[in-house]
Amino acid sequence: MNTFQPQAEELEGLWLADLVAGGGLPESLQRSLSTRTYETGEILYHSGDRLEGIHILTAGRIRLAGYSSEGRLVTFRFITPPGSFGEWDLLSGIASVSAISETHSQVVLLPRVEILALYQQSTGLTQAITQQLIQTIHHLKGGVELREIRSARNRVLYYLHQILPPDQQQIGFEMPLKDVATEMGLTPESFYRTLAQLEREGLITRYPGGLNLHDLPSR
Repeated sequence: MNTFQPQAEELEGLWLADLVAGGGLPESLQRSLSTRTYETGEILYHSGDRLEGIHILTAGRIRLAGYSSEGRLVTFRFITPPGSFGEWDLLSGIASVSAISETHSQVVLLPRVEILALYQQSTGLTQAITQQLIQTIHHLKGGVELREIRSARNRVLYYLHQILPPDQQQIGFEMPLKDVATEMGLTPESFYRTLAQLEREGLITRYPGGLNLHDLPSR
C-alpha cells in the first residue's frame, strides 16, 4: 500500500506534474496512468463530452476553447508544460470546454474514476489538485481583469507585468505571438503594433522569442 502522506510544509508548491514525475501518486493511480500523443489540430475532447480524467501536459501546447452564441471560437487559455487541465470538471464528469492540440503534444492521463476513489484517502493528491484549481481560478480572474482594460497599450503592459518572473526583466514566450495576442483578447496586428510602440517608448527591448522589460512598477 502506498503511504505517501507529505507533511504540510512539504505540500507547499506541490503540483500534480511533480507527483506524476516523482512517482508520488497513490500506487493504484500510478498504475492506471496512460500517455497519449496528439497531432497539430487534433481535438482531445469537445465541450459536453464525458471527461476521462485530468490531463498533465508533458510536451506541446493545448488550447482550451468554446464557442460563442454566434458560433465563433473563443479561447479561454493555453496550457503549456507542465500544466494540467480538466480539474474543474472532475466532479461533474462533463467537459465544459473543448481541448485542442496546437502542436504535436503529449499528455499523461489520470483517470477520473481512480482519482475520485482516492480523493479522500491521499492528502498529497488532494492538496495537489486543490493547488491546480487555485491556479486556474487566479488565471481566470486575471483574464477578466485583463479584458476590462480598454487600451491595448495598457493591456499589454498589464499582461507582461503579470507573467514577468520574480526579480527578472526578461520574458521568453512559450508560444507564437499570435497565440499570446489571442490570450489577451487582441488581434495579432494590434499586439504587434503595441509592442512596436512600447519599444519606441523605451519600455521594452525585443529579441527573437522574447523581450526585456524596463522601468515597470515593481511586482
